[in-house]
Amino acid sequence: MAYAPKKWIYVQVIESEGIVQDGAMEPFVEIKYNGSSHLHKKSTRYRQGVEWWDKTFRFKVKDSDRDWVAVEIRDKGAHTISSDWIGEVQIKIAPFVDGEVHEEWYKLERGNWKSNTQKARGHIHLAFQMMTNQFDRPFADQPFQKTSFQDWRNSSGMLSPGVKQWEPTSTHKEEEDPNKLYNFFELTYPTIEEAERTIMKNASRILREEHFTQEQIAEFKKLNRVNCLHRGKFEECRGKIYMVGVDGSESAKAAFDNILQLMNDDDHVFFVCVRERVVPAEYNERASIILRHEIWRAAAGIVSQFQIRLNEKFPKVEYTSVLPEADDAREILCALVKRYKVDVLVVGKHKPGEMQSNKSRYFRSFSRYCQGHARCSVMTFGATGTQPVEPIENK
Repeated sequence: MAYAPKKWIYVQVIESEGIVQDGAMEPFVEIKYNGSSHLHKKSTRYRQGVEWWDKTFRFKVKDSDRDWVAVEIRDKGAHTISSDWIGEVQIKIAPFVDGEVHEEWYKLERGNWKSNTQKARGHIHLAFQMMTNQFDRPFADQPFQKTSFQDWRNSSGMLSPGVKQWEPTSTHKEEEDPNKLYNFFELTYPTIEEAERTIMKNASRILREEHFTQEQIAEFKKLNRVNCLHRGKFEECRGKIYMVGVDGSESAKAAFDNILQLMNDDDHVFFVCVRERVVPAEYNERASIILRHEIWRAAAGIVSQFQIRLNEKFPKVEYTSVLPEADDAREILCALVKRYKVDVLVVGKHKPGEMQSNKSRYFRSFSRYCQGHARCSVMTFGATGTQPVEPIENK
């Protein structure tokens, strides 16, 4: 009988902002795993108004799909036994199963049992990493630096697990048109499925012929972790939020062309092109970085085509382009729908023969899975038809 490997989730409490309102405050953090009463506490320097922790906590994972972590900030103040509640955030660990470092700012919210207390305030800077070897050093290649929530939002974009934004070139100026494309990439493969299949089929030749420098490899590694090419102001959207799954197929193009007829200038569009983890683990680090970067650039090129099409049709519409890396594209798409409170999910329904030899990767229809699991209306479009399938409301 095969047993699942043990996993540990590491939580790095880096810093907070907007919590200390009086230099005499004594804020500290309490962490609960799955609501356990066993608390893990760390304090800041007393009576100095410091909001910097940089402390690591470790928990043994029981169920990576359901487990969650609650980080609560309290103020000891003048109390001897009790303390004053400031705010908290509850985070599911499911998005962290990839083993990568996920560093984010989170807004402190009011807990379910805090409905009769004061309003929460401030933000907290956290990092997560899930590991299978408890003797490995977490966050080994991730130096954490002091930064502000606003600086992080401007430079790193997406406030979501595992999402980092593409950094524009130095020619970018804030006063210029925000919809100008600083993030355009050339189309290298027509579909992400063909890119994954072709790159892995020719992996030996690609690795044999590569002559990249160490600086280039370091840049590739950095880009491989960039999951957001462009971030629009989706939190300020006054219309509907659409999310379009784009894989470069004719079905995806038809879905997008049809949804353009329903959009208004006040709407917001998420473009999501999922890079599936198809690079085997037995490759060494250099080979893995090169092959993953080939797939990353293919996904960036596909998303760029949809960005251009949207700017031609609706230049005023805000959009966000995301390139997540996941084992199952269906699951990550439904997770993004829930996180960003999407109103309508739009996916293409592939016609027979449109997808190639990789068709067995799913045991269930992609569109049907989304219709059953996405917590929003789901619209599917075929490559040959122009009429949308009736949206299915999922609550």
